[in-house]
Amino acid sequence: MSDTVNITIQLDRNLKKNAEILFQKFGMNLSTATISFFEQVVLHEQMPSYGEPDPFWNKENQNRLEESRKAAEAGLLTEHELIEVE
Repeated sequence: MSDTVNITIQLDRNLKKNAEILFQKFGMNLSTATISFFEQVVLHEQMPSYGEPDPFWNKENQNRLEESRKAAEAGLLTEHELIEVE
């Protein structure tokens, strides 16, 4: 028998939808993300400090990465523009 429990939370519908979309980009679902949050709080015995967001995750960069990923999957990329090729 599993030693897990169910919890119920209430969220704004749009917050839930947007969180699910974002967590999917990170490769996790809402349940996994919630568990990760609880684990971090317990591990550090404090609420996460959010501070300034990492500039890597800005929308412009994420859009560029998504376009590059699609191009790579389509076989349209031959080399990475940041890698010097001799």
